[in-house]
Amino acid sequence: MISNTNLLKHNIFSITNLLLFLLIVPKFNLINISNSWQGIRVENLISAVLLLTILFNPKNFKINDNLKFYLFCAIIFISYLVGITNNLHVHVATLFRTFEYIIFVLFFSNFKLDYKKIISFFKILIILNLIICLLQYFNIIGFISSRGYFEPDYDLWRAAGLFSGSWELSFISSVLCFLIYHSEGKKFDIYFFCTLIILYLAGTRGVMISFFLSIIFLYFGKIKINIFYLIVVFLFFYGFFIFTNKYFQFDLLLLSESLLRLIFLNQNIFEDYGSRGVQYYSWAIRMEAWARYADLFNTNIFTNLFGTGYLSIYYEAFIFRILFANGVIGLVILCIFFLRLKLYMIIFLLLASLSLDFIASFKMFIILFIYIEYLKFLEK
Repeated sequence: MISNTNLLKHNIFSITNLLLFLLIVPKFNLINISNSWQGIRVENLISAVLLLTILFNPKNFKINDNLKFYLFCAIIFISYLVGITNNLHVHVATLFRTFEYIIFVLFFSNFKLDYKKIISFFKILIILNLIICLLQYFNIIGFISSRGYFEPDYDLWRAAGLFSGSWELSFISSVLCFLIYHSEGKKFDIYFFCTLIILYLAGTRGVMISFFLSIIFLYFGKIKINIFYLIVVFLFFYGFFIFTNKYFQFDLLLLSESLLRLIFLNQNIFEDYGSRGVQYYSWAIRMEAWARYADLFNTNIFTNLFGTGYLSIYYEAFIFRILFANGVIGLVILCIFFLRLKLYMIIFLLLASLSLDFIASFKMFIILFIYIEYLKFLEK
């Protein structure tokens, strides 16, 4: 493994600073692409520079302990071949994003990262995001998304902090909280409570539910299991179910039924938006898209096994992206890989994957990469 002072010792940015810069850099289009609102951005140019660095220094970059990631990328490419063979309109831009992720992992996994600096930066980032979220809540400032700058309107857009949307903010803030916990070992500190406020201001119900449930297994997972413990856990989940129905106005059993019918019967029970209530509107929009992908997924046995390839930039759900685009084989392989994660993180990603698409966001991919690498570092 090479050190930060070797290959790029004359660069103004250290490798760690470059990684953190990629996490927070705004999504401005540097070069516009016709017929697309998403153009060439800073991270794309940096990825090109990283690729050139790898090509001109191949001996310094080894495929080390991230072999599973590269194997899964191979499944993605196979899925694209299956989609093209079946005359499906695969989305080429997402294939380029996959190449970017390969470059990113190959480059940064070959350097030692300054985790002390990273954790300190994350603490500042949580506080800074909380301040910005409060300013957005009171309609003092807007936010920058991949589509440009949006004027202050909290009732319409919710808080996004330094990121390009409330969904990105809530997911990244949750993982930041997990990382700080692993670093400090404190269950309830200022960063935990700041994260709670950020999640509330972001208003992303899927991530809020995922975070609360995963925190139970993170904070109390090592407690000795007995009758009292099981009773407390049962009461918690029952209370959480009631709270979700009352506060979010979400029937979790209805949502579970809709997912089961979609996967196993290819039925969409949310076709009529007005019949379920306005609180299910965003879910109904997602179900409509998933139903289209499910129909193409069932084209033949090959699309069932290997998927259709990525047909869109956004799938609105990571788990359905993998199932429909990479097939049953892709989903099984990914689940096997995920089994090495801690239980609370499996719960968090599984639940969050029903409303978020991790692959679609470069910044969400970065924070997951840092999380996995940091836990490897702690294990060593």
